[in-house]
Amino acid sequence: TPEGILFYQIKGAFSAYEKEKIRERMMRGKRGKLRQGKPIQDSGVYGYDWDAGKGYVINPTEAAVIRMIYDIYLTGKSIYTTADELNRQNIPSASGKIWRYNVVHTILTREMYTGEYWSNKIYHKHVGNVKEERIQRDEKDWIRMEAPAIIDKDTFAKVRQKLTANRNAVVRWNYSQSLLQGILYC
Repeated sequence: TPEGILFYQIKGAFSAYEKEKIRERMMRGKRGKLRQGKPIQDSGVYGYDWDAGKGYVINPTEAAVIRMIYDIYLTGKSIYTTADELNRQNIPSASGKIWRYNVVHTILTREMYTGEYWSNKIYHKHVGNVKEERIQRDEKDWIRMEAPAIIDKDTFAKVRQKLTANRNAVVRWNYSQSLLQGILYC
């Protein structure tokens, strides 16, 4: 009946409203906890163990591996040879498998190892029915967090400088532009 359809739509609207209010309250609570300096959950960061009361605690074995990665890279090795060196020494990665380029690169670029990091940097937006997109928030919304330092800031700055220099030194293929480039394919 028309009344049944109307009631169903009103019920759906109230349900959607309540869902958004719950989400808003949860996000406000999470931001409040972050502003107090308390991490919300374990992100599974290599080098740290999670303690629900204290937050991140240094894992001594993994922290030694992280320091080794930074030392190897700063001796003039590439990220690939750093990963190969770890594999040659049979040092297990976080997953227990072999070390890969992207894992070593993530460790070399993770600012958390210096003792501070930023939370609330990104949010997830639904694109379509299933896909999500990660979008960076404005810097004014970021929340500074602290963790026990594994490496010093000078070492991190040197690695960041070397990564930037290596990225700028790479010669990439320079293809000439063509009339139908990106439209027609062989």
